[in-house]
Amino acid sequence: MSSLAGTKLTCVKSKVLFEFTKEGKLGPFHIHLEECTTKVAGITVKCNSTGDEAGIVLALGEFHLVYDKLGTGTALGVGILLLFEELKLECPKGGTTKIAVKGEELCLVTPVAKPVTSTEFYTVVCKSNEKGDQIEKYWNSAGTAEIAPLLLVSFNGGAFETAAEDGEAKLTATQTTEIMG
Repeated sequence: MSSLAGTKLTCVKSKVLFEFTKEGKLGPFHIHLEECTTKVAGITVKCNSTGDEAGIVLALGEFHLVYDKLGTGTALGVGILLLFEELKLECPKGGTTKIAVKGEELCLVTPVAKPVTSTEFYTVVCKSNEKGDQIEKYWNSAGTAEIAPLLLVSFNGGAFETAAEDGEAKLTATQTTEIMG
């Protein structure tokens, strides 16, 4: 994750859990990141969510499946809108840096309209550009375009600024599933 001003939090490993509700288009998520660092005065320091071990960041929230583009079958794009609970991080070495993260992020999910077995996986990709998240709009279930919300970050109690995350996760299913439009 990085702020548009250039401050970065880098994590080497991740485990992601999405738990679909019976409705199948939303539910809670849990992201477990490991080996998380940032630079403070040119020195690489470990960061953690408040109360966790150095280098460990735990993020919680709710997700919603939304349309990234309109179409049918495999031409339909599906995004995953991540609604983060406010996350507080600390980077205690080299002078404590405190980081707060809140807001929402929109990522893409593939494949769509294709069954995925428990030996296969879905891919979730989050990309950024100079304005924040690369995906700037999505369509709700009624087919109405919505402006993609922002992921925000604050350093040491300062004002929240636009942030973005670049990353990719492979998600395995516990049973055969299919994301349909």
